Amino acid sequence: MELHGSGFIGTGEHALELNAKLHDTTWPISIRMGDFAVHLTPDQARKLDRELSIAVGEMDHAEATAAREDLMTGPMDGVGVVSKYTLVLRTVASDMTSRDGFLWPVKGPVECSDWDPTPECRGGLHGLAWGMGDATVIPVEADRKWLVVRVLTSDLVEFEDKVKFPRGTVVHCGDQISATAYLVARAPAGTVCHYHHASAGYGGTASAGDYGTASAGYKGTASAGYRGTASAGDWGTASAGEWGELHIRWWDGTRYRTAVAYVGEDGIEPRVLYRLDAEHKFVRVEEQS
Repeated sequence: MELHGSGFIGTGEHALELNAKLHDTTWPISIRMGDFAVHLTPDQARKLDRELSIAVGEMDHAEATAAREDLMTGPMDGVGVVSKYTLVLRTVASDMTSRDGFLWPVKGPVECSDWDPTPECRGGLHGLAWGMGDATVIPVEADRKWLVVRVLTSDLVEFEDKVKFPRGTVVHCGDQISATAYLVARAPAGTVCHYHHASAGYGGTASAGDYGTASAGYKGTASAGYRGTASAGDWGTASAGEWGELHIRWWDGTRYRTAVAYVGEDGIEPRVLYRLDAEHKFVRVEEQS
């Protein structure tokens, strides 16, 4: 590992040894570890120092390895990461098998034996890069396990709105909520992951992909994709894709009530932002004065 910043260049055994005075730096810092780099502004460097307690001697090897694992998977709370890796979302049966009985690990390296780089649905491991693409390719029976697989971006072959790859590393195994949350927390800015349950507070914006759920608070904006559900609080706005639902709360003076609209019915169109008017009816945002 090399550290560049504040006139300092050094190496260390641990993956994340930083200058002990990282929190005092007034210069940008670049941390290079093998085939990826983290570029930090002074504010980001101090934030990283505080949140991960990364400084020389403050982490044992296991802790440093775990922190490095997080950094390798993507951006972390505003820290810019230049990575050669992509996270891929997929599901497997409850016994960890997929098509033709292929057995996936709960965690760790995985590789197929029939790799074929031809952009066709055969010869390789399959999924959705960053949880985006054709959501219908993911089986979603209740007992299925949801996996997040870290893959070298250069190994990905894109076809038919999904990807395949010869090998990768399973970094998360759980349910729909935990897997999509793990992926989104490490995804590039602007990623809209299918099946994700996104939420935002006061005045915030929550976006979910196909079959996802987006919830925003007071004066918030919630957007969901195909067959998704978008819910917003008082004075909020919501949109959803085809066959989606819109939910917006309002106060009747005694209790909260929820207005519900269905895309494709009563003039509600897909991917159009709506809010409630004075009579608690759904109207396009641009129609509001």
